Amino acid sequence: MSEFGLADAITRRYHSEEKGYESAHQREEIMPASMDYSFDGLSVEDKFALVERLLDEIANADEELAVPSWQAEELARRKTAHLANPSAGSSWDEVKERIIQRHG
Repeated sequence: MSEFGLADAITRRYHSEEKGYESAHQREEIMPASMDYSFDGLSVEDKFALVERLLDEIANADEELAVPSWQAEELARRKTAHLANPSAGSSWDEVKERIIQRHG
């Protein structure tokens, strides 16, 4: 079984049976990527396995995603603020400690 064996098996079984296709390969050739899927028949664990596989595929994709201009502007603003006053921020350990103190 591949690294994503469970997710592969679930995807093949669920969608092949639901749509009446003989194999996952046939389904992928026929169904557009934008097709709306229903995952109501899957357990939460199986849904997480599919989400993990999807995120891994996105992370490994060769295509570049465009950063929206508002996000690039916000990143530039934050970088400028940090460079102007590097000690103004909090370390991750400090942030975690505040969260633990506030929320347990």
